[in-house]
This record gives sequence, structure tokens and C-alpha cells, in this order.
Amino acid sequence: MIELKYTGQEEELEKKVINLLETYDMTEECIIGSMNQGILQTVKELAPDMATVYIAHNLDEEDYDLDFADSYSIEGKNLTPEMVDRIHYTGKSVYGWTANSSVSMARIADSGADGVVTDDVRLLQTFLRERACRKAFTSVY
Repeated sequence: MIELKYTGQEEELEKKVINLLETYDMTEECIIGSMNQGILQTVKELAPDMATVYIAHNLDEEDYDLDFADSYSIEGKNLTPEMVDRIHYTGKSVYGWTANSSVSMARIADSGADGVVTDDVRLLQTFLRERACRKAFTSVY
């Protein structure tokens, strides 16, 4: 996942990133994420097939099916099974961030999320082994 953020110093950020991904034939291996909806809208205008993830602290129900977001990454403490189910109903994936403790990993796993964002992959591996989750995460970033 490549997270894009505006700092006010960049020009054509989305276009430059997409060009680099195309140059190095990495468009299918990468997903572009942002908390900025405008960035994701521009990405979809420039490269409609580029995978995108909308990153948010929380999400209102009217935002569960944004046309410029292929998936969502929500702060783990705000994920609920109901939210995940409703987003899944739209055909989109849900990830929880940032899980750096067994407690936060359990909350995200129990919500039914498709994956987890963590800074501690070893802890996640231990968590998954010890818990013997019925449903393992499909993605780790």
C-alpha cells in the first residue's frame, strides 16, 4: 500500500505516482491509499483500474460504498462486525489499523475484517498461531 498525502509542496502527485507504477509494471502489486478523498478521486480518474483504499478513523454509513474506494482501512478501535458486514455487502474489503497489540489484533479479527495494518508482523504471527483463528487475515501491510 502506498499512502499519498498532500503537504502543499507537490505537483501532480497522483499522476507521478501512477506513472512510476506503470513504468515499473507495479500497478497490479500496489494499492494507493489516502485519507484524502480528492486524491483517490484523482487516482481513479487517471487510472480507473488502479486499486484504491480509503483510510479513515471512522466511517459513516453513507460512505460505505464510495465509487473511488475499492476498499477501506479503518482505525481498528472503531471497527464493528456490523460495519464490516455492511461494507462487505457492497463488495469491498475492510482492513483495520494500526494493530500493535494482541488486544487490538483480536478486536480487528473479531470484527470480520479482511486484513490488518501493523508495525509488528512478528507479534501478529504469534497472535495468529496462539489464537488459531478460524479466519486468517488475507492481507498484512
